Amino acid sequence: MKLFLRVSLLLAGLFALLWFGLVAPLASRAQSGANQLSIAAVTAAPGSSGSFAINLANASAVASGEIRLTYDATTGLTITNVVANSRTAGFTVSRSFNAANPAQSQVVILFFNLSSLAIVPGSGAIVDVQYTTALTATGATVLDITTAVLADAAANGLSVTASDGSLTIQPPTPTPVPTATPTATTTAQQPTTPPTPTTPQPDTETPTARP
Repeated sequence: MKLFLRVSLLLAGLFALLWFGLVAPLASRAQSGANQLSIAAVTAAPGSSGSFAINLANASAVASGEIRLTYDATTGLTITNVVANSRTAGFTVSRSFNAANPAQSQVVILFFNLSSLAIVPGSGAIVDVQYTTALTATGATVLDITTAVLADAAANGLSVTASDGSLTIQPPTPTPVPTATPTATTTAQQPTTPPTPTTPQPDTETPTARP
């Protein structure tokens, strides 16, 4: 029963933060804050799969949060899953997808825990976002953190700012085909046949007798 109440209060607190805007909206993302979410620039090849991290540099202990990520799926990018990593070990990470408008595809990530765990102050990735790219993928998209909510163990909102990332489809560099070097052909010289020596013939003229 206590566990159920804890989860209910935690989720209710997160929804209240979103609904009433008690956490500064990311429209003012230039505002300085003690906790910052960020995504680095990523490159991917067509027809591949991989992952990128959502990073958190936090001065406060974070017990739960919600992140809404928007991207352009018309590039051929599809986000398939979101998983916890070492900083969120023991947390429950859920995700939902909305691709009604492919150019503004959205992933909603919710993370929380039932064991009084917290993301301790520090920096580094808190979740890994897995993706695939189509063989025909091309172009680039912003990985836009449109909404971010962080809360402490008592479901109190924490200040947070966000820095968007990007993903660029980069075809692999073609392997250069080596150019064959022509091989010089050496023609064997045939020995020259020496001229056959001529044998001098004896003079067969009959001398004429003189009177």
